[in-house]
Amino acid sequence: MHSTHVRLPEGVDVALHRSGPPGTTTAVLVHGIGMTHRTFADLQPLLASRGPVVSVDLPGFGATARPSRAFSIADHAAALDAALERTGVGRRVLVGHSMGAQVAVEHAVRRPDVVAGMVLVGPVVDRRRRSLGAQARDLGLDTLREPPGVNARVLTDYVRGGPGWYLATLRTMFAYDIAEQLTRARVPVVVVRGEHDPVARHAWCRQLVAAATGPAELVTVPGSAHVVPITGSAPLAGVIARLVDANPGAGL
Repeated sequence: MHSTHVRLPEGVDVALHRSGPPGTTTAVLVHGIGMTHRTFADLQPLLASRGPVVSVDLPGFGATARPSRAFSIADHAAALDAALERTGVGRRVLVGHSMGAQVAVEHAVRRPDVVAGMVLVGPVVDRRRRSLGAQARDLGLDTLREPPGVNARVLTDYVRGGPGWYLATLRTMFAYDIAEQLTRARVPVVVVRGEHDPVARHAWCRQLVAAATGPAELVTVPGSAHVVPITGSAPLAGVIARLVDANPGAGL
């Protein structure tokens, strides 16, 4: 894997982590709130055996420094797009986990010319659970359903990002209506949830599939909870590869 920083006009250096051969549509992996590209440490090598893959550290997370102001979901999507454009990533399939699904949808709305499809993994925020209390309860329940190694990886990333930036980002995450925006993203969509995910529940994911204006389907990964990119990396890689293969184009 090759890591690079892309300097944007606001002075933010976005960290991109690239792997795989050139020549096909690029899979772009976008992590959730409080997390980093390490969410995809198990998934990225599986995808890289087939084609080009890029994972990102969104502004304020991982190896990307915190901006001088709060970032909205639209800001995160714009930063991602600018970083991809500057590194020559053309046609792409977006893979967003948790809050990363919001960033993926916003990016697809803004750039339908380059987005070939989306895989939304454990997408948030359920309209019926859009409160700090509900999210805290759901995340607490999820920790009981994840393997210890997954919880350790998530906690390490949370601590690195810090509570201040997490809370600032949480406000923007709650403000973004992914279901409404999804009606404007006219690309193929696959919604993926873990069988035991208490955050992205079955009814909510069905609602998102119904909101999509292009081809859409729901895939459930047996045995997984919310962090499917780690606990269900193999079946998730198969879902992503199917969408990438259906949309060939210029890669890295």
